[in-house]
Amino acid sequence: MSDNFIKVVILVFWVPAFMNSMTITVTDSVIYHSDSAHVKLSNSFVIESSIKIFSNDSLVKPSKVFPIEGRLLLNGLSDNSLIIVEYDYLEKEIPKLVGPKWKKLPTLEPLLSIVEKEDFELNIPTDSNKAIYTSGSFFRSLTLSPYGSSDFQGGVQMQLNGKLLENINISGVLTDQSFPLQAEGSTQELKDFDKVFLKVQHQNFELEAGDIEYLFSDNMQTINRKLEGLKSQFQYKQWSSSSIYANSKGQFHFIEIKGRDGDQGPYQLLDKDGNREISILSGTEKVWINGERLKRGKNHDYTIDYALSEIYFTPKRLIDFDTDIFIEYQYSNFEYQKGFRGITMKNNFGNPGYFSLGIFDEFDQLNRNDFQNNKINEFSSNDSSIVNLNNAYADSTGDYIYLDSIFVYDPLNTYADFTRYTVTFILSPGGNYQRRVSDDSKIFYQYIENSNKIDNEELYSPYRKISLPTAQQFGKAKLSLNLADYFTIEGQVAGSRLNQNTIRNSEFSNGASYFVNINIDTVDLDFLKIKLMYKNQKRSKEYLPLGRENQIMQTRLWNLDEILLKNSDEHYLQSEFIIDKLGLTSLEIAKLSHENLSRKRFRYNQSFLNQNYKSSYIDYTYVDNSIANFYRALFNLERNGLRYSPNFSFITEQNNLDYRFRKIGAGVKVKLNKALVTSGIENRIDEEYQFGDKWSAISNDYIGYMNINRYSKNGWKKDIVFKKRIKKSNVIQDFNYSLLDLTVSWKNQISPFTCFVDIKKEETLSQNRMIIYEYIGPGLGNYRYDSILNTYISDINGDHLSYSIKVGSREPNTIFLGSQRFTIDLSKNKYFPQIFIRSQINQEFKGKDFDVSKIGESSISDTSISKSLFFTRNEIIFSNYRLAKIWFQFNKNLEGFDPRGNNLNVDKEIGIENIFKISKNNSIKNKVDFHDYSIDSKVFPNRKRDIYGYYNNFTLQTKLENKLDFDLSIIYGFDRGNSLGEPFKVEGKGIKGKILFYLKQNGRLETEITFLNVEGVKNSKTLPPEAIKGYAYGKSIRTNSRLQFLINKSLSINLNLNLINDSRYTNFITMQGEVRAYF
Repeated sequence: MSDNFIKVVILVFWVPAFMNSMTITVTDSVIYHSDSAHVKLSNSFVIESSIKIFSNDSLVKPSKVFPIEGRLLLNGLSDNSLIIVEYDYLEKEIPKLVGPKWKKLPTLEPLLSIVEKEDFELNIPTDSNKAIYTSGSFFRSLTLSPYGSSDFQGGVQMQLNGKLLENINISGVLTDQSFPLQAEGSTQELKDFDKVFLKVQHQNFELEAGDIEYLFSDNMQTINRKLEGLKSQFQYKQWSSSSIYANSKGQFHFIEIKGRDGDQGPYQLLDKDGNREISILSGTEKVWINGERLKRGKNHDYTIDYALSEIYFTPKRLIDFDTDIFIEYQYSNFEYQKGFRGITMKNNFGNPGYFSLGIFDEFDQLNRNDFQNNKINEFSSNDSSIVNLNNAYADSTGDYIYLDSIFVYDPLNTYADFTRYTVTFILSPGGNYQRRVSDDSKIFYQYIENSNKIDNEELYSPYRKISLPTAQQFGKAKLSLNLADYFTIEGQVAGSRLNQNTIRNSEFSNGASYFVNINIDTVDLDFLKIKLMYKNQKRSKEYLPLGRENQIMQTRLWNLDEILLKNSDEHYLQSEFIIDKLGLTSLEIAKLSHENLSRKRFRYNQSFLNQNYKSSYIDYTYVDNSIANFYRALFNLERNGLRYSPNFSFITEQNNLDYRFRKIGAGVKVKLNKALVTSGIENRIDEEYQFGDKWSAISNDYIGYMNINRYSKNGWKKDIVFKKRIKKSNVIQDFNYSLLDLTVSWKNQISPFTCFVDIKKEETLSQNRMIIYEYIGPGLGNYRYDSILNTYISDINGDHLSYSIKVGSREPNTIFLGSQRFTIDLSKNKYFPQIFIRSQINQEFKGKDFDVSKIGESSISDTSISKSLFFTRNEIIFSNYRLAKIWFQFNKNLEGFDPRGNNLNVDKEIGIENIFKISKNNSIKNKVDFHDYSIDSKVFPNRKRDIYGYYNNFTLQTKLENKLDFDLSIIYGFDRGNSLGEPFKVEGKGIKGKILFYLKQNGRLETEITFLNVEGVKNSKTLPPEAIKGYAYGKSIRTNSRLQFLINKSLSINLNLNLINDSRYTNFITMQGEVRAYF
């Protein structure tokens, strides 16, 4: 360990002990920039424990402190935020004496009494025998409330790394905590919340336990699973093997779907039985469009909602009715826990080849406690692979009655003589019930006839489809021989066995397949190189692989209606000719047999080696089934230049005398300084066959596009995708629309101006969402119900929880999202005053018939809008010794999620905040805002109200010798307006005190007490919830106390006590405590 590092450690932990005669207290005002993350203070040699950082009246905790340099690392703050840093720093030289941070050193007091300035050497004892290093934490947390919302929880988390023996390493993360969260599918890289594993490594073997990913892959099949269990790998000389014994987190599945015109999503992922109520395991999905693998992320090709199992495509991928979308994924349908076990072995003969063997077993683990005995008996006697279970049971308090074989919603007990039922409805494509919301915001389900069903509508059923527990065994043996330098033969035999009902244990299906591959690799004939390959694969009628074996574009390139998994026989004869200075020519003749179907295919592909035309290609496919034929031709010509790269493309496809299309496109790529511009136009014509040689046009489609990418460390950054579609069609629906994904920013270290602009515009086929509020108990929710206004008010101590549901049918909608940030920092120029200006603007629109003028729409009667939001906040900050901030905020929000009518909120606010420094340790702070709130509703007329007034907080701040901070505030607020059709006038007067005790270097105790009296109205029921910052009418007392104490360097306690006593909550107390140990 270097001497410099030792000095840093000493300085960080123990210099505060000497600060009585060596420190000075200062306050810095700094503008935080998110790009740099580090904040440089005006002084070095900072006392870390004295640092207090404030942003918008909130205490901010730094991620890391560099006390010698006077730098802070901050996270979680918005860009260009004003932060105030109070701290002590060393005025004199660094003391050469340190205190007892290390256990082996004597106490501080004897050292001070004996030695004042004396050179010394610091020797840190080390344990040379320690081979495994561990770190982690142990905690127990208790939350108490008088309303029964008590909770006790805790856990252990440990990381370890080191050596067990000389050549055996161990590493891992262990915990007893359960993390039900999954990462969001909006980024390319995902974070594992629940990664728990233990790994033991040796040069000949590797052992993993916990959360593992198993991958077995060759040129025929890939088996990929997310598992919880044990995995091992072994290798010795020419032998290698692997084994797996685990529980699977989900099931593997893949689907192929066609796109929808003018719809970027959502596209629903289903389970093997077509059910939608599944959850996708994060990171397991792979997505292809027209055979091209896509990247996940808002800035790439698609995003995915793992919980709802829905995929959205970004404007970079324009989706139409002919788009082939192929998705493979792993999902959980919450029915069975799956077991997975297997073993593989491989022996390398050396250069001649290898032999491999693999055996796998995947099976459902049935927990009989989850099902009633009569249901188990039904499983045992059922011959089908799916059982329908009735989700209704007789209940005198139920809301449904059974009338004419239909469940009817009857909450008012209109049919008093009928047996009542409680029914759980399941999302089902073949259901006959629609989800509805009653006038009192209760969810219910209503029966509809088959004749009244419409496309893209979510339907429900009172019956739950359950697949019977199954088990599948799969094995394969493969042999690869190199008979000569250019000649290779590969052969594989595979078998599968499926038990379709493990309870009955009598429904077995066995299948087999074989695969032969003969390869003549690169015969060199001077100017010509030749490669030949013959491949044959045959699958029996009952064959079922564990992974995907088919090609991504199988259905398109063979002109099939569905993916073929079994009962097929495929032959391929392929040749490749590499001609010097020309390119690669590939020819293929193939045959496919499936039941009574027989098809032949010829395919020709040409690519070019010339660097000027390396992106050019020709691809032609012809399929003949003796009755009908199909052909597909693709041609792309691109001249790659240093600056300009023009391109021309042509695609045509025809399916016998059924349909055909052709698409012609032209564009250009322009390379500028640090920028790439791609622009072009495409025309697609779709036709259907009439008679004779006549075809009739179905649609004529023009698409124009422009992509701009520019990146620079200092200056403009642009990422713009714009696509415009104009389509003439014989369908009534309008398919003309535009897609936009724009991200533009400017930043320069010299320039005082910065900006960020983000705009997205998409077309989707989606349902409306409605907010539902569910009662869960006082203090457990985030909303409370106001019976006078018949609405729910945001309240952190509320008794209702809010969540959204989808209602109605899927309809075309335009989604527009915009966000802009602008800042001007005049302090970067010494000739300007210390003024900082920033502006934040947000827009959101969802609905039909989009127009820019509809953003921030004020017409509450417009039913075509689901949401229209316009928000702006502008601030001017004067960064001198009399700090001042002026702001203006405007928010207009029209929401049409409720099918009963729209709601409109308009908020306006103007405020000013001043901080006056009286002396080194005393200051005065005054914050006042003038506001105007307007609320209107078509759902319930009594919700209409208007509030305007002001709110002032005057605070005296005092700091006493780094041991105590004291704030005393005087609060006054005044509001007037109209509520429930009557005028009101109200004022609030109060006082707030805050005391912060520093418990030496070991912790802090902070207590805040607020007393406020709201009065002025004769009828407290007319007081709107927005008045006087949401305080209840009458006298209110609120206290909050927080204790953070470090008992020693490995043990800490945290306590939090809250009290509310007003007309809404009588002595509402919550207490939370935590003990945490570090090792």
